[in-house]
Amino acid sequence: MKKIQIITLLVLGLGIFCLIAEALSESFESTQSYIKPDGILIEPFFGLLPIGAILIVIGIILVSVQAIFYFIFRSKRSLQKKQ
Repeated sequence: MKKIQIITLLVLGLGIFCLIAEALSESFESTQSYIKPDGILIEPFFGLLPIGAILIVIGIILVSVQAIFYFIFRSKRSLQKKQ
């Protein structure tokens, strides 16, 4: 069970890092968004937004699954102790 907790923290951390990196990338001149003369919008780190959001959602799902299994095993243990 410890491995899945470490993986969950890693996934959530990477998701938060992606979102923060995208937000901070606009503060540097070389990585700011701009529009080409032909009208195409260039956003250098746009891919980090969906990746970060997906990783955070996956992390939340993993936390939920862990919580469900924790309460299932806890209730089974309490039933075994009563018998």
